[in-house]
Amino acid sequence: MDAVLHEDDYLATSEGEKLPSLKSFRKNQSKLAKVSEKKSKRCKGSKSRRKLAKKEARIHQRVGRSRKDHACKTIHALLRTGKKVFFHEKLNLKGLSKRNKAKQDNSGKYLPNGQSAKSGLNKSWQDAAFGEFFKTLQHIAEKAGCKVIPVNPAYTSQLLPYKDEFLTLCALKKRRFFKTCLKGIVKYPAIRSKQLLINQYCNCAYLLISCFPSPSLLPIRYAQHPAITYSSSRTTKAVGSSL
Repeated sequence: MDAVLHEDDYLATSEGEKLPSLKSFRKNQSKLAKVSEKKSKRCKGSKSRRKLAKKEARIHQRVGRSRKDHACKTIHALLRTGKKVFFHEKLNLKGLSKRNKAKQDNSGKYLPNGQSAKSGLNKSWQDAAFGEFFKTLQHIAEKAGCKVIPVNPAYTSQLLPYKDEFLTLCALKKRRFFKTCLKGIVKYPAIRSKQLLINQYCNCAYLLISCFPSPSLLPIRYAQHPAITYSSSRTTKAVGSSL
């Protein structure tokens, strides 16, 4: 499974299924803002302010309850597939929703750091509540006799699962080249990532590394792996015991 923040998708499975998201806070955001603004204009301690505070609390309560209900329904939909083992990325949710570091020039003036765009992404991460979802999944899956395994997500978006092939040279330098080559082929990276997580955990991947002119361009994790050999051609094949 992959945690997805793309349009109306919530989860992507390795079988190509995409489960819908709820976005409960986003749907109630405008209503909550209006109530909060009205409350701020009332005198502290007044009856009207207390009524608006209760109304605001009820909206927050509905958001939390609908989010929990959506998580349970999504988990039961996954369990009804009959699978006994579920893999998911071990995400650093605190780091993903962290504010951008402030930028300053030599005179001390603050420069744009992209926080206005990042704040919307942070809100989406918090609204999705993947931390709570994975905890609930662990609890319900154990009751159903299933197992949930968190997996390190490193390098999962750099390989095609159906070929186990690298899609990047030096990701920053060759990004434009691969976008051109893979246009129309790569449709949904999240699904590919989850298939790769299963391959990595089960230690049974067949690795086909292509388009690397030298082993120095390989990520350190793979360049130093004993199962990988390098030849003078642009294609290197290796059968690894563990990746």
